[in-house]
Amino acid sequence: MLAGFLVHPVAISVLLAIVFGGIFIYSAAFAPAALSKLRLLLGLGGVVLATLVALALSAYASPEEAQRFGVVEANRWPTIWREFVTLAVPFSYVGLIGASVVGIPLALYMSSKGWATIPLFVAASLPISLAFVVALLLLVGAAQPRLREAALLIAFHAWLSFGFAFSARLPWRWSAGAHAA
Repeated sequence: MLAGFLVHPVAISVLLAIVFGGIFIYSAAFAPAALSKLRLLLGLGGVVLATLVALALSAYASPEEAQRFGVVEANRWPTIWREFVTLAVPFSYVGLIGASVVGIPLALYMSSKGWATIPLFVAASLPISLAFVVALLLLVGAAQPRLREAALLIAFHAWLSFGFAFSARLPWRWSAGAHAA
């Protein structure tokens, strides 16, 4: 139901306003922007691609696993597809909004200081991810911290950060004397 709501034109318009607002507002704040608007947009595309790859891998079910859950072979692929789409839409939204609100300013700040490399960007995203996971655990009122789920969320966030950094064409290594990526 949530996935259906999020593909409504109004929801897509709000998402696009957040995405392009993030690109243009934060680029103006770091004028002259160390990363072009096109590279930031490519980075956001990398977030979506990384999301789709991770969810495609997680949605797959072998014939044996599907049978264990009562899914007959004739319905296995349609079931996998529904699972994928149902998760891809909201996860893409969350990834794009997070990257637009937090990832873009972080990338621009790091780039303005000459620190914007793929490994440093991913490393800088880990404390943000940890804070998000702790806030999420407090929000849902988890009586016991679920370390496995927390670790998966942090790894997923690192993967999305990598997708952003790689697609925005951040360099792999820091070069002394270069302040812009």
